[in-house]
Amino acid sequence: MGSALSDKSRMADRVTARACQYGMLMPMLEVSRSIVIQRALVEVQAQFGDVAYHERRGHHRGVQFLVTRDDAAECEYDQITRIGPKSLRQRFRLDRADPAHQVNALLEGVFAPGSITFDFAASGADATQVRATLRSEASGAARLAAPLLRRLLGRALAQGLDEDRNDLESGDYARRAELGATERAQ
Repeated sequence: MGSALSDKSRMADRVTARACQYGMLMPMLEVSRSIVIQRALVEVQAQFGDVAYHERRGHHRGVQFLVTRDDAAECEYDQITRIGPKSLRQRFRLDRADPAHQVNALLEGVFAPGSITFDFAASGADATQVRATLRSEASGAARLAAPLLRRLLGRALAQGLDEDRNDLESGDYARRAELGATERAQ
């Protein structure tokens, strides 16, 4: 794992701990998972930041994306996750200011306020280390169920990262990006 990635994670942990110490935040529900993807850093960052692609592709099992606003700086979208017979709907805003640190702010939903953050670091010439971190203010039932939620959310993060890795390593994203660039040029 690159030092920039671990420095950002350590800094975020210190800021969160300090804020809780002084009563500025409720205790956080926080879960992180990492994966190495055998694709170039720029391609991985682009795929993770391309919510419209995720909406069209549908490669995350049980998850549907609905983009409501999309521009170069940010993307607002709804994410509907099927959990058994129930659906969980949440609204996110992706900030694209820093491709190496993509923050999906959780605006509405069960875990709001919160965020899902993706941190990227090169791991060799054609590999990328991705760390996904879900943070949510623990309140009510979420605080009581935190140990169970951490396990469930950890599994969901790992599954999502694995699905993105499979998509990227298959070359599908690169091929679709090339086709889209060719169509726009014509």
